[in-house]
Amino acid sequence: MSGDLTRIKNEYIQCKKSRDLSLNTINVNKINDYEWTASFIGPKTTGYQGGLFKIIIKIPKEYPTIRPEMRFKYPVFHPNVQCYDDKEIKPEGYFICSSYINNWKIDSTIERALISIYNLMMIPTPSKGFNNEAKRLLDSLNGDSYNEKYKKKCNEWVRKYSTINNN
Repeated sequence: MSGDLTRIKNEYIQCKKSRDLSLNTINVNKINDYEWTASFIGPKTTGYQGGLFKIIIKIPKEYPTIRPEMRFKYPVFHPNVQCYDDKEIKPEGYFICSSYINNWKIDSTIERALISIYNLMMIPTPSKGFNNEAKRLLDSLNGDSYNEKYKKKCNEWVRKYSTINNN
């Protein structure tokens, strides 16, 4: 079954003019119909503030029946990002565990998926995460993502991988 190219093109147009995306500084660009990129500035009051985060979006030919693959381009210290250390850059990017993406339905949209990723940066869900170090740190802080200890570790990775100068 071939994907709905008309829907993909319409979703791209919607992303470009989306007020919700622009309010969250999320910018979307198309490489081709099935490969996009997105970027956003790290949310204020988080350990990601000051960072520029890039997301690789690969849309399958079976879209929207099959969900898009969305990965961070660079390592991110976050319980919901599949990044176990800060020693290597993986060209394929880093998988994001988002309940919106994982529970993809045919009426789900890339716009809403991007907003869910942005929100996840502010409110991680360590119970559904990958990064054990980030999960342990948040668990030790009773899940308080605003705790300075967690924010400091996030900011170390931001300075190393996600600053505007590094991208």
